[in-house]
Amino acid sequence: MFGILVVAHGELGNLLLETANKILQETPENVFSFPIAWDCDFAQTKEALDKKVNKMLSESGSILILTDLFGGTPTNLAMTQFKKNKVQILTGINLPILIKAIILQKTGVALEECLSELRMKGQEAIVLVSEIIGEK
Repeated sequence: MFGILVVAHGELGNLLLETANKILQETPENVFSFPIAWDCDFAQTKEALDKKVNKMLSESGSILILTDLFGGTPTNLAMTQFKKNKVQILTGINLPILIKAIILQKTGVALEECLSELRMKGQEAIVLVSEIIGEK
C-alpha cells in the first residue's frame, strides 16, 4: 500500500486532509500533510522533507506526493524526492484527487497503476456549472 503525502503552501494540505477525512468518515493510514511555511528556508525544509519521505518509504515502499501548484515551492521541494516506481508527484491537488487517492490506496492498487486515473479525476472535477444547468 502506497503512502500519500500532501505538500502544500501554509495550512492548505492540512485543511484538505481534514476535509477528506470528514467526508470519508475515517482517518486513513499512511496519509500525511507536510505544510510549507510561507517564509521557509529551502535547505532546512528539504532536509525535513527528506526525513519524512524516507520514513514513509521504509513503512510503505512507495509514496504519492500531492502538491498544490506546479512551479511553487512545495512542488519544487517535492521534485527533489522523485524516485521512479517509488515516489511519484502529482500537482494541482484538489479534494476529489485526494479522496480518490485515499480510496485507491485502501484497495491496494499499486502506485504506478493509479496515476493516470488520479489525473483524470482531478480534471473531471473541474466543472463550469452554467454548462450543466444550461445557463451562460
